[in-house]
Amino acid sequence: MPGFELFSDLERKEVNDVLDNGVLMRYGFDGMRKGHWKANYSRFLTAKHFT
Repeated sequence: MPGFELFSDLERKEVNDVLDNGVLMRYGFDGMRKGHWKANYSRFLTAKHFT
């Protein structure tokens, strides 16, 4: 069991979206990221859940 079967297709899609975007940093590079803000969106959802 190498571990690849632990990830769903949805998880692979989200990871590939980040990798295909080419910006792996959390902040900056606004022009290059073209609206992809996975960390900010995740933080927003977490805050919404706990408030």
